[in-house]
Amino acid sequence: MTPYKSLEFDQILLLLSRKAASKSGAAACLKLFPETDIERIRGHLNETEAAISLLLKGNISGMPNFPEVAESADYAATGVCLSCAQLLQISRFLSAVSQVYRYLPPLDQRLEDTVREPVYKIIATLSPLPELERIISRSVENDERLSDAASPELAAIRRRISRTESKVRDFMADLVRRRPTALQESIVTQRAGRFVVPVRREAQQDIPGIIHDTSGSGQTLFIEPMGVVNLNNEIRRLRGEEEAETERILQDLSSRVAAGADRIISDQKTMSILDLIFARARLALEQNAQRPQLNTEGKIRLVVARHPLLDPTTVVPITLELGYENRALLITGPNTGGKTVALKTCGLLTLMAQSGLFIPAAEHSEIAVFKKILVAIGDGQSIAESLSTFSAHIKQLNNMCREADEFTLILADELGSGTDPREGAALARAVLEYWYAAGATIIATTHYSELKYFVMNTPGYANASCEFDGETLKPTYKLLMGIPGTSHAVEISRRLGLPESVLTRATTLLDTTELETERVLQEAIRLRYESENALERAKEAEETARRARVKAEAQLEQLRENRREILNQEREKIRSDYLRGLSELDEHLKSLRSDEYRSREETLRQTEQIRRVVGQELNTLESEIGRATLRRDISGTKPSELIVGEMYYAPGIGFTGVLTSEPDNKGNCALSRGGLRIIVPAEDLRLPDPNQASRQSATDTAALSDYYRHKAALRDSGSSAVESASASRNRQRKSRSRTRGTAERALPGELMLIGKTVEEALIELDRYIDRVALSGLNVLRIVHGKGSGILRNAVQAALQKDPRVSNVRLAPYGEGDSGVTLADFT
Repeated sequence: MTPYKSLEFDQILLLLSRKAASKSGAAACLKLFPETDIERIRGHLNETEAAISLLLKGNISGMPNFPEVAESADYAATGVCLSCAQLLQISRFLSAVSQVYRYLPPLDQRLEDTVREPVYKIIATLSPLPELERIISRSVENDERLSDAASPELAAIRRRISRTESKVRDFMADLVRRRPTALQESIVTQRAGRFVVPVRREAQQDIPGIIHDTSGSGQTLFIEPMGVVNLNNEIRRLRGEEEAETERILQDLSSRVAAGADRIISDQKTMSILDLIFARARLALEQNAQRPQLNTEGKIRLVVARHPLLDPTTVVPITLELGYENRALLITGPNTGGKTVALKTCGLLTLMAQSGLFIPAAEHSEIAVFKKILVAIGDGQSIAESLSTFSAHIKQLNNMCREADEFTLILADELGSGTDPREGAALARAVLEYWYAAGATIIATTHYSELKYFVMNTPGYANASCEFDGETLKPTYKLLMGIPGTSHAVEISRRLGLPESVLTRATTLLDTTELETERVLQEAIRLRYESENALERAKEAEETARRARVKAEAQLEQLRENRREILNQEREKIRSDYLRGLSELDEHLKSLRSDEYRSREETLRQTEQIRRVVGQELNTLESEIGRATLRRDISGTKPSELIVGEMYYAPGIGFTGVLTSEPDNKGNCALSRGGLRIIVPAEDLRLPDPNQASRQSATDTAALSDYYRHKAALRDSGSSAVESASASRNRQRKSRSRTRGTAERALPGELMLIGKTVEEALIELDRYIDRVALSGLNVLRIVHGKGSGILRNAVQAALQKDPRVSNVRLAPYGEGDSGVTLADFT
């Protein structure tokens, strides 16, 4: 039995073939074999990983089904005329090639996607023939017939045939109506491609024509009436033309296939390779398999590895390490306890990895690349060769001894069995030593206690056992590294119902020293089992705590985010209320200026009333904005004392400025910067951090800038409104046009902002707009320069938000263009 068969690698290939989309792909799966070159293996694993990535994240369902057409293409290349069925298969294959070729992204994206590039590289070697595919699919209707679109001549011939057949049917239908008694049945049929009617023998003279056939009873004659002979002759002639045109078209299509035969045959191989790769990927996804790490030093580390042919819901995973400190592993334990499964799992996963397949094990599992895998598993009895079980076993061991070297993995089940236990144990030890000296990596199973003790005291060897539950008297199939096992023959026999007297007698016959040794071993196993369980429980508790911490942190962050959103909404509402108040104030001021009949005392009284209302509103807004903006997370270094004139940072609003006042009786103080004055709680101030200062919140600063600029402007405009109203009363005795002209001359129509920061410019612009609105000036020219455009954009944004400005535009070419903005006032 070959190693592949012994380890059931053929069953893995069968599973793999079922994941293929095509027959040729399935055949490639069944021919898969383990590689021995580590770089080639890595290349195959890269391909599998790329295909998995495409299936999971590339919106690709995998390979389409495609037929085997290499043989037909080869026939065409030798001049053979292909049939409709063969051409249709080639068309379907070319369609599949085009579909796969469309998986390729643009070249620049390919170069960035290093994970999927191994598959992209193979796809790029395809040579689609879209024109040939289009011509064949247009010309071939089904496996037996060309379509009318194959050529105009073919379509014309078929139309003539159809018209002629229609004439024949019309004649026959009329005959059936006129001579119903002469016919056996009222039908029209064909014989030898000619239309005939079934006539009763006794009525033959009633329908003159040519007899083409007779029924089995001889009572029915199939007669071609003389009236359709010429029409049938015409149909036959046209059928001949149709066949000739069909032959010509098929030959033409075959010639086109012959011209691309080399590309088709090459693409057939490539598509089969791609089908194999995607089959490997699908099998990996089905088995939840992972990519193994590879080495050539004989190191094997399987972490939570599962036998791929066992039920994944019930199989007990194993963890195994070999080739680091020890190169030989001896597994002991009860029968049916899992020893052979562990041995097979290691061998089968090695074969899978060397074949480019992912393995059902945890990440970071490692597989050594071996040039040979030698296996001695199962009953080797051979009736044909007249060999007993022991003889067959020795023959296997002999072959393995001849081939063992440092590039060999040896898997031996029940080493030295089938003979006298003492001799078998001695023979097994000698074979182990021979293999080890040859440099091989070894995994063996046994029931011999002598081998366990030998391994315990020999460097380079390690014991392992399959766990046995002493309470249930059943194996757990769990592999325990570093601890030898026992056969538990007495316990298992008790569970299976052997008489107790027999078991008692068997126990008394056992060597007392050996019993004590086994007892010590069992105690060691029990202690290790308890410690491992305790460690596992500790890890689970740690993981539970970690998940709880992560969940709590996520909930806390969500609460913070909700709070920030609420504060942002509150600040936006305050800002909206403030801007609405500004608009109402503008309307009041306009009405004051426009009413020429209002007395000076009345104007002063209403203006003073507006000043009081504005002052109250500003104080209220200042308090609300302060509460809304400062209720944030406070971080940074708190100063030991506050010194007027020093720089401080308010993290709640992301603002850095100079302290301009001592804390008042409410614990609030003022920060100033760039014309802005912010009231903040003194306890929230922190020492400035250059990084924090550079990351100030643009949104909050802009909102506060608007608020404080308008606050300063409105307080100035209160007195300006009184003066303007008084001047207006004095000028009412003169003409209105003269009054407006005087105001415009008093206020320049151009504002120079070049050289100022954005904040300084916006404050000056806002104050100037108040003056313009009161003066009656129609157009304001703002000079901000070209530069990078930051100042221009800020100025235009502020103008567009101001309800007093009706239009914003750049100055004409030659008059400042993009360096000057013109604002029209209502």
